[in-house]
Amino acid sequence: MHDAFGNLESEELKTAINFILSEPPKKQINTNGAVEWDETPPDANNQTDLLLQCVRRVRNNLFHGGKFNGRWFAPERSGPLIDAGIKIMNACLQVSQNVNDAYNS
Repeated sequence: MHDAFGNLESEELKTAINFILSEPPKKQINTNGAVEWDETPPDANNQTDLLLQCVRRVRNNLFHGGKFNGRWFAPERSGPLIDAGIKIMNACLQVSQNVNDAYNS
């Protein structure tokens, strides 16, 4: 299990972490008015930082990117990335009281 999640013993969480780190989300970029996907991984100081930056990238692509522009780009990839991100964010609520308090306030 990833160190950031301490004693959480969930096969579902392990699968989500492994997926998002092995198949990290791409970053949407605009090149001369055309949407392209940059495969450069996020710049991270440690594994936890990388994991959470990947989750942030999923969120940014979903809410700010061109995931739906008349069609959904790569739904076979996007769906599992969104699902993994949700599972990881839910785990964050369990391991950090500060995050849980902020989320629930």
